[in-house]
Amino acid sequence: MKRKLFSFAALTALAFSAQATVYTVSNVPNSIGQYTSIAAAMTAASAGDTIYVNPSNVSYNAVTINKPVVLIGAGAWPEGQSGQRSTVSSVSLTAAGNGATFKGFEMTSLSTTGTVNGFTFEFNRLTGTIFFGGVTNNIVIRNNMFSVGSTGMISGSSQCTNILISNNIFRNTAATGNILTLSNTSNNGNLFSNNIIHSTATTGNPLRGASFFTLINNIVHG
Repeated sequence: MKRKLFSFAALTALAFSAQATVYTVSNVPNSIGQYTSIAAAMTAASAGDTIYVNPSNVSYNAVTINKPVVLIGAGAWPEGQSGQRSTVSSVSLTAAGNGATFKGFEMTSLSTTGTVNGFTFEFNRLTGTIFFGGVTNNIVIRNNMFSVGSTGMISGSSQCTNILISNNIFRNTAATGNILTLSNTSNNGNLFSNNIIHSTATTGNPLRGASFFTLINNIVHG
């Protein structure tokens, strides 16, 4: 009986994976990408699909995530590709994108609208800020590089619940050193752990808005 149950589970998993589709995007001339823009691939994709975005010297511009898909770029520190990255100007995550994953990109900013419940943001290089513009739950922000010349790298005024911020590097070059400015009194279940913060700011508190966060094993320098 156990063997039959295992076989059924395995077949179910294979059937599910077979239904998912992989799309490729490249704006490099004469490339073999199926699409030249992320927007076009997003239109074609369905929930659970994966979109691979090739590295390029040209930005893929702004991206709106309105489906629960997986978007994968070339990585924040790509090797063997002449230093080229998969670069976008900004990312907007809507409630329709609940459950999406965004990884391996260089970008300026990420913002959310509406009620977002589930999102993974990892292995990205961000030169701006993350702003939670609505109720935000079950967010994973890990293994990213933040290199920002402005205050408030992760900010927002709405309720944030079960936010995990871990294993990131924050490099702040602004006049003030605020990394987190999430201070809504409804925040709960949030964890800020194993991050490295380097700040050259002369004023400010890097974790000023870390109320309602549990802080574990972080290194703060500067």
